[in-house]
Amino acid sequence: MTDRPNIILLSIDALRADHLGAHGYDRETSPFLDELADRELAFTTAISASSHTREAVPALLSGRYPDVFAANGYRYVPKTVADRLSEAGFRTAGFHSNPYVSRAYGYDSGFDTFDDDLVLGRNRFFALAQRALNKFVLNKGEYHARAAEINERSLSWLDSIDDDRPFFLWSHYMDPHGPYNPPEEYSYSERELSNNDAQALYQKTIERPEDVSENERQLLIDAYDGEIRYLDDQLRRFFELLGDRGLVKESLIVVTADHGDAFGEHGYYTHPRHLHESLLHVPLLVSPPNASSSKTIHEPVSTLDIVPTIMEYVNRPDEELPGFSLMNTKSQQNR
Repeated sequence: MTDRPNIILLSIDALRADHLGAHGYDRETSPFLDELADRELAFTTAISASSHTREAVPALLSGRYPDVFAANGYRYVPKTVADRLSEAGFRTAGFHSNPYVSRAYGYDSGFDTFDDDLVLGRNRFFALAQRALNKFVLNKGEYHARAAEINERSLSWLDSIDDDRPFFLWSHYMDPHGPYNPPEEYSYSERELSNNDAQALYQKTIERPEDVSENERQLLIDAYDGEIRYLDDQLRRFFELLGDRGLVKESLIVVTADHGDAFGEHGYYTHPRHLHESLLHVPLLVSPPNASSSKTIHEPVSTLDIVPTIMEYVNRPDEELPGFSLMNTKSQQNR
């Protein structure tokens, strides 16, 4: 095991495992992630701690169950892996555009650099209004930063590092999260949607799921798959640029999702707080530093296992965490 490798955590919002080729999907949405699954550690039965970002991301970042950090009707983040690695001397940075896990709720704790795309600062009300601001005031036409932008910010930060300390980078991608409206060249549908049309259809799935027609359902799936295909290309490019910098071999890289998304299989859409497989089964790929072999692991694992894995790699294990290191899947049998 490399002594104190860099840690790169790439999390994807609303990416269900069964829409990837590596998990048997019949549409070519994820050629790069499929390649990664073939050459690294691929966990085929990874389960998220929750079906919604408000619980899933804090669980992912802390390694603790969501009920540990409930207060005043909302979820506040406990001590995270960024806090732990900062204490261990790592340089830390986070890049994303999801207001639910912004500095307004304390998610910047432990990060030297934390770019959450919130131009209105720490106020929680304004954090939740960020997407409306982007759409109607700033005329961005989108509700979240695209993967290309998250990559650019992340790489700019990496290029700014001017010392030999190991780093922790968390980049969270929003592309598969609704409203689904991929770049035109990634569309699987002949019907083009404006941003307003995509938002209206997405809102319909939330407010009146019973009124969504089969044609609309297929349009949603086509757009969702297009978002995945776009993201997959951006992840390929990101890994290539990491490789150009010599960082792939020097880093522990984890790729996962906070939760999945539903398309009417059980009478609902998006990702409300239900426990169906479409919402909880997420991809999980691990690329250890200097990896020389691949392995597919079918034993059930959890996103709660990611923090224990990271802490084992930096020689700071915490036996009080409920999860297990993914490097020791035999421990999973004791769940």
